[in-house]
Amino acid sequence: GILVSSRLKRVVMLRLHVSPVHRGLLGRPLPGLAPSVRKRPAPQSFQSRPSRLSMVATFASSNVPVAAQRAAKITGLYIGVIGIALFVAPVTCFSILFDPTEIKPIWIRVFGSLCALLGWYYRGASQDSRGFLVATVSGRYLLALALCIAVAIDKQKHLGLLLLAATNAVGAYLMHRALR
Repeated sequence: GILVSSRLKRVVMLRLHVSPVHRGLLGRPLPGLAPSVRKRPAPQSFQSRPSRLSMVATFASSNVPVAAQRAAKITGLYIGVIGIALFVAPVTCFSILFDPTEIKPIWIRVFGSLCALLGWYYRGASQDSRGFLVATVSGRYLLALALCIAVAIDKQKHLGLLLLAATNAVGAYLMHRALR
């Protein structure tokens, strides 16, 4: 209510200052308008108001609000703990909510490693504007390691998972170099 009406009032005030009707068709003031209304400049808040694009850039370069940091850390913690638990004891943890016979343990481990990775990314994003990118470096290296361990534990050929592990390791290396 208050924010909308305040914004609407500013928009109306701004339009009063730049409207061609108030300036007259030939640039002369219309009769009947007081000189103070014709000559009053736009409010200072409109003269220095940033565009949406610059507001996004400002947010990206500024620190993350404390409440958002806390929420991201909590979210990252619980998703990370669940992910690690699913990786370490896939059948036991998965059976708490689902039927473990419907999916093979290796895929539960893959899901667990992705959950842990997502938790790590949340933690990184809670730090600052670069935190997410920095977290992707260590997170992708750890994901590559986790996928290799999952394949080793399963003792079956999962070449797709090994390819995914290698791709993540290369991506982590490239991001690490880009962040220097």
